[in-house]
Amino acid sequence: LSRIAVQSIAPGKAYYWLHVCKRTINSNSRKTLKFPFSNQSIAFNFERAVDMSFQYPEVYRDESVVDDYHGEKVPDPYSWLEDPDSEKTKDFVNAQNQLTVPFLEECPVRDLFKDRMTELYDYPKYSCPFKRGNGYFHFYNTGLQNQSVMYVQESLDAEPTVFWTQTSFQKMALLL
Repeated sequence: LSRIAVQSIAPGKAYYWLHVCKRTINSNSRKTLKFPFSNQSIAFNFERAVDMSFQYPEVYRDESVVDDYHGEKVPDPYSWLEDPDSEKTKDFVNAQNQLTVPFLEECPVRDLFKDRMTELYDYPKYSCPFKRGNGYFHFYNTGLQNQSVMYVQESLDAEPTVFWTQTSFQKMALLL
């Protein structure tokens, strides 16, 4: 029952759920989800999850697209999804969101999982420095920035200064 319930909760993600959640039976088809990254647990009604049914949106398959990799023909019926600005892709993403968002909003472990993932990703990140011309460059992210900032130094001992940010690039693009 638990494997079926987990598959119903997160289609395609059952393997993940089975390994992240340590399950112990309480009573009346209720289980407590215990997380290896927290001392908290949440009671969840798996019986309700088994009753959940999903109507997945129809997915367009373009059977005419076949890629050629060194003489090997490989069908790519979903290549149309590679264009994020096409109307077909936008419609598909919207249909997927209409299916997914209500489930995620009801998920009892969403906030717990989000808080822990935020905690795990909130640390400074540095790229390897590289030399171009007379400068030494590296990327730095304070933790939860959407994009890293590029810094430049005149020497390895010099103080780094901001060379490029996504925001400065966007402002420059507006001027062009």
